Amino acid sequence: MKYGLILMIGLVTAGLAQGQLLLLGTQELGIEGTIDFDTPGKTALDMNVSYGYFLFDYIEIKGDFSLYDDDFATAVGLLVSGEYNIDLGIELVPFVGGGIGLGRLKYQVYQVTVDEEGEGEVGRIRNKEKNSVLLGVSGGLKYFLAENLALSVALNGRVASEKIFPGKDKMSRTDLSLDWGLRFFF
Repeated sequence: MKYGLILMIGLVTAGLAQGQLLLLGTQELGIEGTIDFDTPGKTALDMNVSYGYFLFDYIEIKGDFSLYDDDFATAVGLLVSGEYNIDLGIELVPFVGGGIGLGRLKYQVYQVTVDEEGEGEVGRIRNKEKNSVLLGVSGGLKYFLAENLALSVALNGRVASEKIFPGKDKMSRTDLSLDWGLRFFF
């Protein structure tokens, strides 16, 4: 039943997509993100906003702003990146890209004190900040719902010069994410 519904939505929306705007002079506004309600820092917001310009047919240069925020850490990143879109002649457009940028992390260090009865108390010790150079690569698919609107899914990998990416138990120099979003073309 679930797969039948997905197939039906795909068939209906396939007729809506006409031609993609991936040619010289086209601009793109993208938004991707996740809200996770079950993290060590309670609720986490992880989002990315991008603006791009097609310098050549199917070749785009863009700027990306990313934000991660939970109760313990806030990370921001700015990247300049390029993206190559592969025209298959259908609504599905694969793409690959890469970029370089800067990242900044602000986080809080806590100390847990436990007494003889096993009662614990958490106290914040200090705030810390780190800055880093970022390198990123991505690959994914855009599915055009209309000439100027596409759903996107991308596998993004980033490497930083410092440990700025929050993880479950510790900070990391690498980050791998699967991001879903919308892209608007004008």
